[in-house]
Amino acid sequence: MEPPKIDPSDDFIYRSQDTPYQCEFLKMCCPHDKVRSLPVVPVMAPAPGCGYSYPGGVFREMTGTYADFGEFPWMVALLKK
Repeated sequence: MEPPKIDPSDDFIYRSQDTPYQCEFLKMCCPHDKVRSLPVVPVMAPAPGCGYSYPGGVFREMTGTYADFGEFPWMVALLKK
């Protein structure tokens, strides 16, 4: 999957103008009428018994995309003496 093409000079101009598409740094700009003010919370069914993991506790998403700002991809090093 190719990362989106971003021109920093255009991005800066769009964010600095008084337009309906203003948004915060490093976020995708959307029209104000399309932005949700409240998050959508998924409804999870209770586990059928004991011994099941809690999927809402640790959220991990494997989509094959690049890491977002502030995220770090998992890495491991196996060393042998």
